[in-house]
Amino acid sequence: MHRVIFLLSMAVMLFSCKNPLDTSRAVRYEVTGNCQTADVTYENSSGSTSQNSDVTLPWEYDFNSSVGTWVYISAQAGEGHDTTSVTVTIYVDDQKWLDDTDVGAYCIATAHGTLE
Repeated sequence: MHRVIFLLSMAVMLFSCKNPLDTSRAVRYEVTGNCQTADVTYENSSGSTSQNSDVTLPWEYDFNSSVGTWVYISAQAGEGHDTTSVTVTIYVDDQKWLDDTDVGAYCIATAHGTLE
């Protein structure tokens, strides 16, 4: 009887929880601000640096990555007013992980880290 209860408990745990050996993470970069455009530089899904000029905000980029991977995003506002703001955010598995905001003429926000 104890074996049956143990096996049922293990089956429930295996099918209801995320596999602890799965190191993949869903990553989303997001750029927002009160400016209409920004220049965005980021570490892409293949581990290379990409740069997009004059993207319309809000802007997003989604990809899957693994624990231990370095992720990076930087955005420079495309407008130069003292009240211009730009924010970059990195989400991991739909949870806000890192963000940065800068304000000012041609401001730059940057966020980076190693996935845990």
